[in-house]
Amino acid sequence: MVALDSFWKFCSTIPWFAWIAIAGIAAGAVRQVVSMSHKHQERMEMIRQGLDPRNPPRQL
Repeated sequence: MVALDSFWKFCSTIPWFAWIAIAGIAAGAVRQVVSMSHKHQERMEMIRQGLDPRNPPRQL
């Protein structure tokens, strides 16, 4: 419990505008992880279909 109390005390010392930056950085990191996961799933599906993932078919 002491660690949690000290964590909340630390969080309360951060100004409100810094929270906006922290939220933006966290959102960017989550977006990047989701994007990488999606690309990996697409790559694995191309491999399952027998396609070469290095040369994806061009879309017109």
